[in-house]
Amino acid sequence: MGIYRYSLLQNTALPAMLGMSVLATDIAYAVEFKFRPRIEAGMEYYRIERDNLFKKDGDTVTSASEVELDDWMPIISGGITIFADRFFVDASGLMAVDGEDNFDRNVSTSNPQGQGLALAKGDADIDRWEYSVSLGYMLTENLSVFGGYKKAEADIDYDSKVTISSPIGDISGRYKFDSTFEQDGPFLGLAYGWNVDTSFFKGVLSANVAVASLDGETKISNVKSSLPASAELPDDETKGDTIGAKLGFAWIGSTAVEGLTYSLGMDGYKYEFDADDNDETDITETVINLKAGISYLF
Repeated sequence: MGIYRYSLLQNTALPAMLGMSVLATDIAYAVEFKFRPRIEAGMEYYRIERDNLFKKDGDTVTSASEVELDDWMPIISGGITIFADRFFVDASGLMAVDGEDNFDRNVSTSNPQGQGLALAKGDADIDRWEYSVSLGYMLTENLSVFGGYKKAEADIDYDSKVTISSPIGDISGRYKFDSTFEQDGPFLGLAYGWNVDTSFFKGVLSANVAVASLDGETKISNVKSSLPASAELPDDETKGDTIGAKLGFAWIGSTAVEGLTYSLGMDGYKYEFDADDNDETDITETVINLKAGISYLF
């Protein structure tokens, strides 16, 4: 969502050091373009809480209460910002991989026929990615506004041992399936930056906040089961709306190489997904990113 680089200032002190200002040429109305590619790496804390993960329509309904997964994952991200006078355009992408967690849920829900999911436990592997494009404008030397489009997807592979209760006794087996949670849509935010110029540090300390209204969709597919056909889990697709908010902080400092800067950043966001119609599927997604990177202006 918000890109903390937006808060770099157009003033007389930092342009020579950070090269972030875009200067008008001597020809009236002509604008000089500047480009700043960047690459970052770090760690991401990812947490997803989902209701109604296991379900089947019909006479042999299986259902489960909330399943919670979380882990720290390595991330790599990159992007480019293009500056033109007070305007800027940014494109960025991020990938987080090799997350894993386990779950163990005792469930009492059953259908009128007396069959229901009594126990679900197992392991889950998590990967996720996101990208965004945005347009911004510097309202003052310190304050900027930006808005754009974001798309994100979390891919979770479940390997679950389940126990189905029924009037004739319990049935145990395994479910293996893929679950995806996709969301995309517009966001809008503000960023503010403070110049720091001391004998030890020179750069910009910035903060940004953004909100998003996204279309969400979750899918279950590639189901493999060792249970009887009456208890198999079908492919499933649920659509809904997601509301999210993000807060971020960053330090962007100069180096001895002209045009080269380094960055240290932390941002976090929380998204709430509500399914359309009467579907009971609700998802809460929490993300915290810790990143370090470098960028170069040309």
